[in-house]
Amino acid sequence: MRLTCKQWYTAVNHAVTALAPASCTPEYGQRMVSLFPSLVELSLAESTATVSKDTLSHLSKLSNLHSLDLTGCHFLGEAGLAQLGSCRQLHTVVLGAAPENPADLTYEYGLNSKVTDKMLQALTAIPSLTSIDIGWSERASKAGLLTLTSLSRLQSLTAITCPPPLTDEDEEESVRGSLVAADLEAIARAMPELTQLHTGAVAPAAFQAVASFGSKLASLELSGNRWERLALTSWHIRQLAAAPRLRHLGIAHYDLHSFEESHVGALAVWQDLTSLTIHECSVQPAFLQVGTLIFA
Repeated sequence: MRLTCKQWYTAVNHAVTALAPASCTPEYGQRMVSLFPSLVELSLAESTATVSKDTLSHLSKLSNLHSLDLTGCHFLGEAGLAQLGSCRQLHTVVLGAAPENPADLTYEYGLNSKVTDKMLQALTAIPSLTSIDIGWSERASKAGLLTLTSLSRLQSLTAITCPPPLTDEDEEESVRGSLVAADLEAIARAMPELTQLHTGAVAPAAFQAVASFGSKLASLELSGNRWERLALTSWHIRQLAAAPRLRHLGIAHYDLHSFEESHVGALAVWQDLTSLTIHECSVQPAFLQVGTLIFA
């Protein structure tokens, strides 16, 4: 069989399964539906200046689309994300991925995702989702985060909310807006297949709810309040041993000075752990022995 240039062009386009265009206007989004019908992964992180609600309306017709990266598309809002409600095959949505270098978790980066509670609520119209990553957001609250509990198929959730700085009017309410034990338990009940949870702000007392996730949890990152490092004691850290199959553990924005050396041995249960990240925490040498014990 002999193919003409046009046939080769069409055949190649139909074979494309991943794409990261430098520009994606509504017009181009409309063309993509016919040009790339086999598209499975689409990243619009490099074309944020041209993406609009109308763009997503056209892209929602890509029947094979499983993964959509919208990092940096700040201005879409809930109206834009609502266009994805018809994407019944969509598994992964990224709205603001965390940087590879923890040092990049600056105040400016925290503003970068600009995800709001209404935007999170818009995602609940996509029941096929198994992975959501909003990175850090100072515009989303735990109320918005908890709306995601309607997505029972979620296996991976990265959503770190940042309560605003405390004021004199807050008195000693240092965990205002933080996830408490009941919140984590609600997430565990609603998402039985969850294997990765990276979230915050998490009140220290909520660590006891880690047991609710059972042995499926493989990656866990818990962040405290970025404006005030809440104290973690040995008791809090020992609660994490209720997730014995962890391969990655991250702890950020806490005060670990109260951790007692005598309790290091209780964490030897993490035989599968390959990665331990401590970011923006006040620590003492006793806690650092956790890594020595696990990775010896």
